[in-house]
Amino acid sequence: GSPVFIAFRSSTKKSVQYDDVPEYKNRLSLSENYTLSISNAKISDEKRFVCMLVTEDNVFEAPTVVKVSKQPSKPEIVSKAPFLETEKLKKLGECISKDSYPDGNITWYRNGK
Repeated sequence: GSPVFIAFRSSTKKSVQYDDVPEYKNRLSLSENYTLSISNAKISDEKRFVCMLVTEDNVFEAPTVVKVSKQPSKPEIVSKAPFLETEKLKKLGECISKDSYPDGNITWYRNGK
């Protein structure tokens, strides 16, 4: 989408101005050394941020892409087969893990292989 200004600090004034962006309300902090921090990270915070320096003569920009990850829940086997028969293909069970971002990979092992 279009760029949205979220925080501003002048080199001559020490006060920080935060723009009224509802998704960042009370979650931003711009330090004295111009470090921007976002608390209570959300998956929707995964986006491109640009630091802009404006001088009398020029405008400089430095972008960064923020990646957000969320650890999945512990894997769980559901719909377990009560028994297996030799020479017959049968569903052993279904392994599920929820809430990860990005989606994780599930791998089955037998005897460590």
